[in-house]
Amino acid sequence: MQDGLHSSNESLYQLVQTLLEVYRYESGAMQLSLEEHNLEKMIEGVVLELQPLAKPKNIKIVTDISMRPCVAICDIGEIKRVIQNFIDNALKFTESGGRITVSLEQIDGQSVIKVTDTGKGINEEDQAKLFQRFWQATSGGRYYASTGLGLYLCRKIIELHGGRIWCESILGKGSTFAFAIGKVNSAISQQK
Repeated sequence: MQDGLHSSNESLYQLVQTLLEVYRYESGAMQLSLEEHNLEKMIEGVVLELQPLAKPKNIKIVTDISMRPCVAICDIGEIKRVIQNFIDNALKFTESGGRITVSLEQIDGQSVIKVTDTGKGINEEDQAKLFQRFWQATSGGRYYASTGLGLYLCRKIIELHGGRIWCESILGKGSTFAFAIGKVNSAISQQK
């Protein structure tokens, strides 16, 4: 019973923290800490951190980085949070023996980061709702404990960076969650 209470308290604490983060973004109170960062090193670090979560499911997490070094002006902690969320979701919906690829490339002056999985995929109707507040997809009727705020918060983070975020998916073949950042615009310039 003690473990159940602890787990319940931890879940409630995480929900409150996430709601506070969402409020900070929605109210305009969130201030990014913008500096030049090496995205390649950050991605490799995130993948290394999350490998232990993939191992029990026999899922491989690999990187595909075409540009070395790849430097972008961003809040590295917030960008790391987006990638962690993408990989965490991919782990939930990818079957044992699957693969998750985190890629990084430069396109039209922007850094484009993609997390592609070999999971079940998301139907087209649900793809349009993915980045909405309190909405979450279920795969094959399976429910995963979640606040429905993770992808919404990711959207807010990328928008505050002046970037864009999207998903591409084919049912039965997997999904790609991606974002592009890097072009300095007025939104980012005001944060400096």
